[in-house]
Amino acid sequence: MKKFTPLLSAALVGVLGASVPLVAQYRMTVNFDRLINAQNEPQNWLMMNGDYGATRYSKLSQINRDNVKNLRMVWALALGGMQDVGQNGPENEVNPLIDNGFMYTNDGWGTIYKIDARDPAKGSFAWIADPGVKHQGNPPRTRGIALWEDLVIGGLPDGRVIAVNRDSGEIVWDKAIAKTDEFGNRERFFAAPITADGKVIIANGAGDGKTRGWIAALDARTGNELWRWYAIPKPGDPGSETWKDKNSAWKTGGAGLWQTGSYDPATRLTIWGTGNPIPQYDPQARPGDNLYTNTAVALNIDTGKLAWYFQYTPNDSWDYDEVGIHMLYDTLIDGQMRKVVGHFARNGFYYTLDRTNGKFIKGTQYVNDLNWTKGLNPKTGLPVEYDPKLDVQVYNPAARALRGDGTKRTCPTWHGGIAHQPTAYNPVKNIAYGVGIEGCFSSNGAAVAFLSANGGIDDKKSEKRTYSSDLYYGAVTAFDTVKHKARLYRAAGWMGGRLQRRHARGALALQRRHGAQRRARHLRGRDQTVPRGAGGRPAPASGEVRWLPGCELHIRVRAELIGIYGSCRHTSSSPPQNWTHLAWSIGPWPTMRTSRKSTIRSISRGCSVAG
Repeated sequence: MKKFTPLLSAALVGVLGASVPLVAQYRMTVNFDRLINAQNEPQNWLMMNGDYGATRYSKLSQINRDNVKNLRMVWALALGGMQDVGQNGPENEVNPLIDNGFMYTNDGWGTIYKIDARDPAKGSFAWIADPGVKHQGNPPRTRGIALWEDLVIGGLPDGRVIAVNRDSGEIVWDKAIAKTDEFGNRERFFAAPITADGKVIIANGAGDGKTRGWIAALDARTGNELWRWYAIPKPGDPGSETWKDKNSAWKTGGAGLWQTGSYDPATRLTIWGTGNPIPQYDPQARPGDNLYTNTAVALNIDTGKLAWYFQYTPNDSWDYDEVGIHMLYDTLIDGQMRKVVGHFARNGFYYTLDRTNGKFIKGTQYVNDLNWTKGLNPKTGLPVEYDPKLDVQVYNPAARALRGDGTKRTCPTWHGGIAHQPTAYNPVKNIAYGVGIEGCFSSNGAAVAFLSANGGIDDKKSEKRTYSSDLYYGAVTAFDTVKHKARLYRAAGWMGGRLQRRHARGALALQRRHGAQRRARHLRGRDQTVPRGAGGRPAPASGEVRWLPGCELHIRVRAELIGIYGSCRHTSSSPPQNWTHLAWSIGPWPTMRTSRKSTIRSISRGCSVAG
């Protein structure tokens, strides 16, 4: 069902028509040249990760670490999408796209909004396009939209992809792309699309839902599918030899792609990270390396052919999927300028790969606690214990629970160091920034059963797995990409055990720092860190849970943009229950700037850097 809700009255249009001369107006569309040169339009934010290289770097300079504490809310605009969202609210992990004073965003049910943010005193809806997603059987989850020429394009929770005219809000095309497999498992879109050279690059993110991850390209003008590449190969395809089971595990093999990839116009390669294999914690159910799970893959956007790949953790058993951002940048390595992919891996290492061929260059541990391997092979980048002759890898036996094993403790936690949280790269300082979670988890080994030799997982006959986590606290890492080492580490707070899950989002429980934090050195000194009490309130005490008056941000903040998009929780109850989505304006449009100093902006879900 297609719905369009116009928000300008006929009377208002008539008044404007009577008072404004009818002259030709030039309309700038979001073409390929603008997207390639997105960093040269710092007043705009034309794609979800800022630029094709996914660096989230801004050249704006007015807001800096000295005055960021003075930011105050100027206006708020409530979005819809709050119906049938469950106890956790909508999983709206997005920031708005900005083009010359207009914001484009969506809610968890796929409704797309155009917001006029040109007035510094208030924001207003230009239009709302509701595609009519049925709530039953669909999750209210999204990670963004994309712009192409005069279209706003988004994937929907029910498996459709739509394109909306950005001037009128009318739905131009509507295509059912994601399907249900033979076992009743549904493919889903959890990542923002990429638009490049007339194509819309989309991906199936429901790997954990027992489907096969894939990347596909659609024609941007029609929505017709041009090609599709599966991250789990079927028998006979390259990589299928790494699935050595006799239960057709490949049919439900996972490798979902649920965070947006990057794109290199010079090589015409789109680079994405894939998710973990399924079953997640039973590697004996799927012997072999399980390509192309936990892998960086590079596909030619014209053909959909795989150009290269690099697998981070073969035969994974810890849920170390690598869907996280793969940043593209040029940096000096061993005295030579290299075109690279930089990635904060969920398994606890920062990897640098050659983005032209996928070859491993360097890998360095960035998390505090890591015990699943003793390190990486400096030539291959694989774990030092990796044995190509083994169907089931051993790695560190003390941290790898196989079938029949009791509880074993593994670091980092299954959440990883940095999982899907957007990262950032400062090309002036050659520093990559990441926001993630420190900690470890413990679990036993448990066998997963299949329905038959033709595949399908039998949850009822599978053994029970129990697990627990410890040392949970948030962390910010600054990684020197030239020296290839972490230069800054700071804990953000501890979440474990203090709050129920439904109360935890937006709250921060602080405790005394972990010992490893005391050894950390700041990037350029303590004097450049805004203290917790800078906003006019004293710093929280150890263990205190503080609910800010009015609302509490829980997703990433884009402080270098004219608009800050977030979610706030009303505090009429304690703890508060209801979520409202907000778009915030932080200053007059013509004068917006951010820091030339390197400033991290992060709220639990990601970060960005202003140069």
